Amino acid sequence: MAHKSIFFPAFIPQLQRRRRHLLMYWRSSWHPRFLLNRPEWFERAVHRLVNDFHMPLTSGMFLHGVEVLVLLDESKLERKLDIFRSFGWSDSDICLMVQKLPYCLASSEAKIKTTLKFFMNELGYEPNYLASRAPLLKFSMEKRIVPRNEILKFLKENQLLKGRLCLYTAVSFSESDFQKKCVLPFREKMPEMYDLYMKSRS
Repeated sequence: MAHKSIFFPAFIPQLQRRRRHLLMYWRSSWHPRFLLNRPEWFERAVHRLVNDFHMPLTSGMFLHGVEVLVLLDESKLERKLDIFRSFGWSDSDICLMVQKLPYCLASSEAKIKTTLKFFMNELGYEPNYLASRAPLLKFSMEKRIVPRNEILKFLKENQLLKGRLCLYTAVSFSESDFQKKCVLPFREKMPEMYDLYMKSRS
């Protein structure tokens, strides 16, 4: 991902508006005030988002991307990107993920590795599939992904589900909706699975 200058006149008005919006957001949030006094951090984050991750300035995720990148030093960011590459992700896959949900880069290196191992090595998901469904990479493995996957696998193996339900949809349900659709109706058919699932919620 090579760096090229983005600071030519056509971008200046948009950058100024984006910067004003971000500063207003920071002033009303938990972010330390010293961030407001380091404009070079903002420029660096914008540079990477536009040039490296090809995120449009008009994207609703843009300010969230700046928030993530401004708090990541270059070496830590590169280590995280290298983890994705080690699992076969291309730069275009990584760009798509960041455009969808830049907070994926805020996860720890250990979380990224564990999540990718599960989805890619155990479930066989492809990089582009995960990148286009980036929230999968942010959900808790212990409290959401693994327990719901076990329930879903049981229901499918025993042909208890009506229609098709993929894991992405299942983990996107609120807890109450997931229980209503996939747990409570089958409680008597899977008592042990039910108990294990409820324990994972405590």
